Amino acid sequence: MVNIIAVSYINTLPYIYSIKNSPYLKDVDINLQVVSPALCARAYHENRYDFLLMPTGTVDTFLNNDYLPYGIIANKKVDSVLILSNNFLEEIDTIITDSESVTSVKLFKVISKYYLKKKFNFVNSSNSLFNKISKNEGILVIGDKALLNSQMYKYSYDLAQLWWNYTKLPFVFAYWIKKNNIDINILQKFENSIKWGIEHRNEASVLCKEIISKEKWLDYINNKIIFNFTQDSLTSLNLFYRLSSNHEF
Repeated sequence: MVNIIAVSYINTLPYIYSIKNSPYLKDVDINLQVVSPALCARAYHENRYDFLLMPTGTVDTFLNNDYLPYGIIANKKVDSVLILSNNFLEEIDTIITDSESVTSVKLFKVISKYYLKKKFNFVNSSNSLFNKISKNEGILVIGDKALLNSQMYKYSYDLAQLWWNYTKLPFVFAYWIKKNNIDINILQKFENSIKWGIEHRNEASVLCKEIISKEKWLDYINNKIIFNFTQDSLTSLNLFYRLSSNHEF
């Protein structure tokens, strides 16, 4: 059995769709788990995977010996990772987060320390989105919560855009890794399936039709997300890990 673990982001759906529907894995016994970032990291550390979509912020260094050149990458504005507030970013001092946003919290801490040169307080609250917030607070939201609710607040700050503004690099939110002793035939089938999913990403709209409209999904998945690695992706990953390792995040 081949164990595949993917993080439960809305932008993971093209990969989920391909694993379930591509012709390349039809004859492979698959155990697919779609879990939280924390459980992805646990599966990695406990070596309970053959392929794993690793959320960038849940490990401290780039797993360059095991990575595959596919992931969840944002080039400039991504729309699904936002700081929402009723005040200017410069005027707030507290960021409300939840347990889903491990990578995004670390990303904003890096941005705030090295580029904004501003210190924020971080408060965890799983029900923060619909609560009334004070003038000095902002809320970090990701995924469909961000895509559907940004209009609830006066100001919206896109973290991928902020990263681009300061680095001129795309941000890698997650990337695929493989077990180092994986069978070469299984690896080839998996990579073919991933490529198939990227090519057929529009069809994955069937997996989120009850969350967002097809039109919004197609715009998001085709214009906001990149799935294939470039040299800039690798440069960005190494920069992020270097900056985040220099501070206690």
